[in-house]
Amino acid sequence: MVNLDPTTYGPAFWGSHFGYSDFDSFAAAAEPLLDGFSIGPVSLPTEVLARAAWYSPESTLGSYLIVRFGLASNAANQPTIGSLIGSLINNAYTAAGENTMAQLIVPDCFQVAIEMSTGSRSVFNVIGVRSAGGTAAGAAAAVKGAWEGGSSTPLGRLPNQVVMVNYRATDISSANGDIVDLPSTTAGSVSTSTISTAAACALIGWNGGSRSRTSRGRLYYGPQPENYVNSDGRTLSTTAISAITATFNSFLSSLSTANYPLVVLSRKLQSATPVTVATVEATIATQRRRIRS
Repeated sequence: MVNLDPTTYGPAFWGSHFGYSDFDSFAAAAEPLLDGFSIGPVSLPTEVLARAAWYSPESTLGSYLIVRFGLASNAANQPTIGSLIGSLINNAYTAAGENTMAQLIVPDCFQVAIEMSTGSRSVFNVIGVRSAGGTAAGAAAAVKGAWEGGSSTPLGRLPNQVVMVNYRATDISSANGDIVDLPSTTAGSVSTSTISTAAACALIGWNGGSRSRTSRGRLYYGPQPENYVNSDGRTLSTTAISAITATFNSFLSSLSTANYPLVVLSRKLQSATPVTVATVEATIATQRRRIRS
C-alpha cells in the first residue's frame, strides 16, 4: 500500500501542477465543482470534500478535480490531463519509497510517452531511446520527428481522426532526471478510410536479436483504418502488414539517424537492449483478449 505523508504530498502536488499555494485558494476553485457530491445517502459539506482532495490528490475526489481543472484551463502551457494523472502516479510511487517498485534508472536512456487522441479518447504508447550525452528535449524532438514527419511515418499511416497531443520525455539516467513536454497537434494522413471497428490496433513487436524476454517489447499501433482490416474482422491485410512493417523500419532508422536509437528497457535488469527487429502480428490487437488465439 502506498504510504504518503498527506500534510506535505497533497499541497505540494496542487501547488506544482495548478498553482494553488494554500487551501483557501484551492477550496475556492474546488468547492463549486464538488457541489452535490455524496457518500451513499450522506451529503457532506463541500469544504469537507475539498479538504479531503487537498490532502489526497490520488483519491477519487482528487482524480476528479485533476480532470475538471485540466478541462477548465485553456493555457498553452497547461499539462495535458493524461500527463497530470501520469505524474500523480509517479509521485505516489516516489513518495512511497521502499513500499513500491524500484525506480527505473538506466544510464544514457530516456522514456518517451507518445500521447494521441481520437474523439474523446486518449491513446498512449511509451518507448525507450538511448543517447550518450543526450537530453530529454533532444529525445522528445527525435521521437516527434520520427513519429510524425510525413505520410509514411507511424502517425501518417493512421486515420486523420487521430490527432497528436504531446510527447513527454523523461531522463531516466538518474533519480532526478529532467522531464520535457513537446506538444503537437498534427493529425494522421489517411482520409480515405474511417477508424476500424473496435479501434483495432496492429501489434508491433520489438526485438534486440536475443531470446531473452528482457530484449523484447511491444507497441499497440492504432487505431487502424477500416481498410487495413480483413473482412474476418480479426486479421490485418497483407497490404497493411507490409506497409506497417516498412513504416516501423523507417521509424527505427530515423531514430538512429537522430542519435536516439530505440531500445527495450528492462526494469528487472536496469538495462537497455538496442532494437534490431520490428515485426507486425497478423492478428489485430484490442482490449478484447479473446480475439487473439
